Formats: sequence, C-alpha cells, structure tokens
Amino acid sequence: RQRQMCIRDSYNIFIWLNQIYTGGKTLNSLKKAFRYANSKLIYLLLFGFLPAAFCSACFPISKIINFICWNAENPAKDFKSILFATSHIADKWWWIPLAMFLLAVLSYCMLFDAIDRHMRIGSFTMSFKRFSARANYNMISATLFSVAVILCFVLDEFVFASLATLSSNVFSGVTLTVALSLSAFLSFALLALAVALLIMWVPTMMHTGLNASAAFGMSVRQLGRDYWNVALSLAAVGAVALVLYVLNGVLKMHIGVFLDMVFYCFVVVYYLVLAFTLFFEKNGIERMDLKKTSIWEK
Repeated sequence: RQRQMCIRDSYNIFIWLNQIYTGGKTLNSLKKAFRYANSKLIYLLLFGFLPAAFCSACFPISKIINFICWNAENPAKDFKSILFATSHIADKWWWIPLAMFLLAVLSYCMLFDAIDRHMRIGSFTMSFKRFSARANYNMISATLFSVAVILCFVLDEFVFASLATLSSNVFSGVTLTVALSLSAFLSFALLALAVALLIMWVPTMMHTGLNASAAFGMSVRQLGRDYWNVALSLAAVGAVALVLYVLNGVLKMHIGVFLDMVFYCFVVVYYLVLAFTLFFEKNGIERMDLKKTSIWEK
C-alpha cells in the first residue's frame, strides 16, 4: 500500500507538470504508459537496471550539475577540462560504458519482447527461458537503439561543454552560474527532443520488418504532433529529478551516482512502455494486456 501511494503521488506530480507544459492537453497514452509501468514496475526495474547503468555511464547528469554548483571553487575555462569534468571520458573507469553497452543490449532484448508480447497477446513473463528467442529477434533493434542513444548522449555532452566553455570565457561570478545553468537547460532540452524522436523507432522495426532508416521515417511520420507532447513529458520527469540533483550539488551529498542510477532506471522503463503504448495506439492495434485473460487462455 505504501508503494502504491508513493507511485500515485509521483503520478499526480507528473500529470500536473505535464499539464503545465502542454497547456492541459495531456495525452491519454501518457497516462496509460504510466499505469502500465506501475503495474509491472518491480519486474521492469530489475531489467532496467543495466540500461540505466549504461545511460549513467554515458551521460552522468550529476557531474554536470555538480560542475555548475562547484565551478566557483574549481574554475575551468578550456573545452577539454570542462568535457572531462562533466563526463566519464577521462576517468580510469572509462571502460565501464563499453562493458555496459553489451549488457544493456541484452537487457533491452528482454524488455522489448516482454512489453511487446504482453501488449500483443496478454501474457507477461520475464523468464530467462525465452532469452535466446528474445535475443535472436531483438538483437539488431536493441543494438541500433543503444548506438543511437550513445550518439545522442555524446553529442549532448559536446554541446554542453561548448556552451560552458563559451560562458566561462565571457562571464564570471553569479552571472557565470546563471549562464552555465542555461547551458545545461538547453543541452537537456536538446536531449529530450532527440530521444523523443526515437521513441517509436524500435516498435516500428519489430512489427514491420523495415530497415532502420525506413522504420525511423515511418515512426516519425506516425508520431506527428505528439512528438512535442512526448518531449515535454520526458522534460517533466527530468524536472522532478532536477530538484534532487541540485540539492546533491549544493549540499555536497556525494550521491550523484546513486541519483543517476535511480533516475535513469525509471526513465528507461517509462520510455519503453510509452514507446509501445504509442505504437499500438497509432496503428489501431488492440492491446490484449488490457483484457482479463490472454489469447492463449481462451
């Protein structure tokens, strides 16, 4: 009951923020995605852990926020120093993202098939007995998706480092902090726009059999104006987490890695559920998970 109350409160905050961003025109699919994620939260989070670790290693939000909060104490003005300070590129553990890539791909295979199969036939299972089949059918889609995510993260890191370098050489003091905050906001906004563009790509590849470029074009056309709603909903989720990130940076709590993991874990689950929810609704496919029994039990 306590977990359900916590999820309900988070859901209400999410809906409130989303209504602010979208002028009160909340998509029904966003609500369905959140409810589905809630109903299978524990199972999905278990397999969302590795993709979350992968995302955290590629784009550590906590390091960017900490850089802004601590810049007055440790000023950096050149591009290389800022890039290294806000990413794991120069860390001695730089090989971790490479290891996480393979594990994330395998986890995506499990998550893609589990969510799609549940919505398609009404049967939900995360059993490893279907691992070989899931890896066989979804390996290419999962790999392409992971590579696309890496590109989005790396490009966004370079965008922030470039803007931060410019700001550090033009401003100082409080003005610099404001400029760095605006730079972070812009880079986060660009990231939300980029990943929102990819949201229906994987389900389209899985269901249509089209190649990556054709499936991407079709998914973008089907998404249409809902693209902005998806991007804003992702931004709303990020806005809630941003408060914790700022507190961690200002109070020097040193729990940035933990915050990154928790944040990305929930975002990965929500993002994938929303992806398949949108695909089924856009294509008019009846969702069997909304029935009381699966098609195999009739």
